[in-house]
Amino acid sequence: MNDPKRGDGDPIVDRIDESLEVTSDDAISHEMGSKLFTEGSGVSPLTKTIQVSSDQRKNRRSIGQTVGNYEVLEFLGQGGMGTVFRARHLKLGKEVALKLIRQRALTSEVALARFDRELRAVGRLDHPNIVRALDAGEFQDVTFLSMELLRGVDLDEVTGESGTLDLADACEVIRQTAIGLKYVHDQGLIHRDIKPSNLMLCRDSVNRVCVKIMDLGLALIQAEPEDDRLTGEGMAIGTFRYMSVEQARNTRSVDHRADIYSLGATLYRLLCGTPPYSKEQFETHTQLLMALMSGVVPDFKDKAPDLPAELTSLIARMLASEPGQRPQDLSEVIEILAPFSQSHQLDTLLDHSLRQRSVDTGQRSREEASAFDLIEKLVGPRMDDADQSEISFDAESSNIEILHQRVRRIWIDGVLGRTKDHTHLFSINREVVSECVDSPWDGIAENPLRGVDTQDSIDRLFKHAERSLLILGDAGAGKSTTMLELTESLLTQSARSRFSTVPVLLHLSSWSPRIGSLEQWIINELIAKYQIPKRIGQEFIDENRLILLLDGLDEVRPADQRACIESINQFMAQSTPSGLVVCSRYSDYVAIGHRLRLHDAIRLQPLTAEQIAASISGSTGERGALMTALAKHPSLLELASSPLMLNMMKVSFDNTSKESMESFGTIESAREHLFNTYIDEAFRGEKSSTARFTKDETLSWLSWIAKQMQTRNMTMFQVGEIQADWLPTISQRLSYLLALGLSLGTVSGVVTMYFWYRLMPIMDTAESTPLHSLLWLMLQLPVWWTQVCFLDLFVFSSRLPQGWWKRSFSGLAKTLVYWALWMLWPIVGGVTGVWTTGWTVANVLLGVLTGASVGILGRRKRVTVDVDVAQSLGISASGTFQGWAVGYAVGFCVYATYAVLYSLYLLEEPPAWFPYFWQNEEEWCVSVTWPLAFSSVGLVAGGLVPRLSREKTSADQSVRIYFRNLLIAGCFSMLAVFVVGMFDLQYWLSLPENTLEFSLWERAMLMSGGCVYASFYMALCFGGLDLLVHSLSRIVLSIDGMLPRNLSEFMKHSTRLGLLRRAGGAHIFGHRLLQEYFAEKENDVNSFHGS
Repeated sequence: MNDPKRGDGDPIVDRIDESLEVTSDDAISHEMGSKLFTEGSGVSPLTKTIQVSSDQRKNRRSIGQTVGNYEVLEFLGQGGMGTVFRARHLKLGKEVALKLIRQRALTSEVALARFDRELRAVGRLDHPNIVRALDAGEFQDVTFLSMELLRGVDLDEVTGESGTLDLADACEVIRQTAIGLKYVHDQGLIHRDIKPSNLMLCRDSVNRVCVKIMDLGLALIQAEPEDDRLTGEGMAIGTFRYMSVEQARNTRSVDHRADIYSLGATLYRLLCGTPPYSKEQFETHTQLLMALMSGVVPDFKDKAPDLPAELTSLIARMLASEPGQRPQDLSEVIEILAPFSQSHQLDTLLDHSLRQRSVDTGQRSREEASAFDLIEKLVGPRMDDADQSEISFDAESSNIEILHQRVRRIWIDGVLGRTKDHTHLFSINREVVSECVDSPWDGIAENPLRGVDTQDSIDRLFKHAERSLLILGDAGAGKSTTMLELTESLLTQSARSRFSTVPVLLHLSSWSPRIGSLEQWIINELIAKYQIPKRIGQEFIDENRLILLLDGLDEVRPADQRACIESINQFMAQSTPSGLVVCSRYSDYVAIGHRLRLHDAIRLQPLTAEQIAASISGSTGERGALMTALAKHPSLLELASSPLMLNMMKVSFDNTSKESMESFGTIESAREHLFNTYIDEAFRGEKSSTARFTKDETLSWLSWIAKQMQTRNMTMFQVGEIQADWLPTISQRLSYLLALGLSLGTVSGVVTMYFWYRLMPIMDTAESTPLHSLLWLMLQLPVWWTQVCFLDLFVFSSRLPQGWWKRSFSGLAKTLVYWALWMLWPIVGGVTGVWTTGWTVANVLLGVLTGASVGILGRRKRVTVDVDVAQSLGISASGTFQGWAVGYAVGFCVYATYAVLYSLYLLEEPPAWFPYFWQNEEEWCVSVTWPLAFSSVGLVAGGLVPRLSREKTSADQSVRIYFRNLLIAGCFSMLAVFVVGMFDLQYWLSLPENTLEFSLWERAMLMSGGCVYASFYMALCFGGLDLLVHSLSRIVLSIDGMLPRNLSEFMKHSTRLGLLRRAGGAHIFGHRLLQEYFAEKENDVNSFHGS
């Protein structure tokens, strides 16, 4: 598993370290470096999953190479500062541990300075309890450090097996460490990172067991001034769970007593099994920081109740929050521990640990070799880094890989690629604005970006900010482009790490308090924007597989912005995402008056006058006039400080005369002319003779779309989202209402009539339903559907309730209303005698089923107005079984209700065609007729579930998915009803009381009624109704000229003009400012030509 805080995508193959690293620089904590000075192959237990990366392949190929006077023999491990190999001195023949600084870190001055400090720190030490340095130097731009090669295990590995150590063993380990650490202090050094993983249990040159202190890369040299590049003022480095209070506040202010605290925390770990502030007690950074700053040491009496009082007192003193209350010199610690360590058995402990490692290493080596062999067979033995991202396997891609591909296709290939093609990318200045966030470091340590070069790449700033960042800027400053560049970089890193995490770009404009938690909103957005089914999206969140990039906080409705920030803060407090970035306009964010709880923030600066001049310099012709106009008009210069606006000026003002520019008196007039000229330029290269859409039509339709997006707070326009409430006028809504009621009612009436007609042969001919009763359905159903549509359009609120019980209550209320509207017909028909008794009861039952079905759908939407997000369907075996069981239970309940109504309340005795078991009390329990019929529908409803599809996206993908889904649902339900129905019919005909006989053809025709009826209504529920609502809405809008008839072709046309950009199956305007401008011009196309 990769630690998300580690940079550069380097593979981590050792166990997951328990420490929390305070800074984002991966050179600070040498987790692997503390385990590398061993003999043999494996140094620490590898994870069972071998992660093969390009770095590992290069390390493997380094075997046999020469570095200075050393021959590389074996790769041992990889740490924060570099890679360690077992090597042999060519002249002396002595084997050493050779530590090389990583090539990627050579460009970092901070990393080089830390490595240099480690050389100086280790080089001046010579003690039996300190890892001894032998040589240092450079060879062909490679910096190396050779150290003694030791046979042993670190204490973290030892306690990882047994949890704790015996009292004597623990005291001896700490006693020897204290001896070595006292020597370090006497040399004017402070280690600053004492912990079990930095203490090695090994044998010295005379085969005695000893403890060696390692990893002096954080050592503070008291005799020399601290380099501000390494530890800025107020900056904390080290490992928090073993860190003193004063070190957490400011590493530069500590003295040797900080090491005494860390040594006490290590002793606590060896005796109790956990550090003083364990993960079980303090799961988050904030909780740990607060506990550490409180100075209250967790009570360890329950964990180690048998400790001697003197030892308990010593641990409490070493862990005191005030340095003055701790032992002031390690001599006292050594003296107190000596009596308790006399009976130690470190020899036995070391031998057992080495034997256990040999077993683990052998298994690991076989797994690692198999993994390398497999990779070489698949991709060849000489693949370099550039080829790594192109590896593809024949196995079916996982869900997370499909999401990765969709994010790349939508945002990188679809949006960023066009941005880079058509827009000059400026070097935008950035500044750190830590005051804009409530960082967990406030009052404890400096924020992560303090002292970092803000002109570094955005992905490195994200890493330095510990993957928790706020990006601010003015309109057009490049925020969205910055987010896209970060997305591109994170996608590349994701591919190299085999998709352990994936960045997902989401727009907060659709967020609303009615949705509920941010987690629920994220799931909804994954469904709507990336077609990720709810179950899979929930898994991604639960497993922390998503890096959330949330754009457009300023686009949330102003009344909801504060609640949105609180929702984000709550999400961060309750979960641990792999990364979170929020983007907003600076002025809008400041106006909210509430801050995000992120680690740090940056602000994109407007272009300076020098940058503007440099961008225009060298231009000829009318751009010289642009330079002059910028110099004379402050309003125009202010507009040009936005990279977006400056690029538009350079494109648009090539054909603008100097006289026209002189007329720009205000920023509004300049902006108006700029957008109009930009739009004219977009149409300039188009041939009017071949264009399918005129300029006025294009501008009118784009303005209407922009206005709808603004009204609905949308940043992306998806054709499939058009529904009935997009109809702006009463006349349009009435036209839609009548069209839906007549079409849906007529078709459902015909289907129901056919169903009932096919059932007549199994009924008593004397009690058969008259034809004129069936014909009433052709009037009843259109009227009923029209009434339902009227309620959805004009009565029921578009704000659907949140929460399971509220939705259930809403569905029940709608069901009762639908029943009331339906019951008017059988009541009138029964009272007037137009309908027979049997048909009246049957019609009531039909109304109960239809009303309940529509009411259930109405829990989460207005069925005749809203459309669901189009999701491809698949078949679930478990869902099929569950649906069958539920359908069977519902069928039995419905039949029981029908039987009671018919036989007990309406008739003196049942008709001859009534199911026989009700007439014969001894056989009623054996009937499965009705339950089986309903179970066939239930297995379809439960078995069809959303699935993740790899299909490419398009503007009309929603229509295509709706149509495919209704075909799948219709065919599946027809097959299920036919099979179950034939079995049901055969069983019914085999009853001894039955006198009817049917041929095979007659049975098939009998079943055709149920098949058509079930397939129609299942198709209606699984995409058919959505397709009808969407299609009728588009037809009404196109008839009134608000949308083109061929909307898909129009979107392609607008994209070719450069006014829209395609983002997967959706489209966005070139910039939010352009969208806002089009929205202002709705119903005023002439204003586009006004300037």
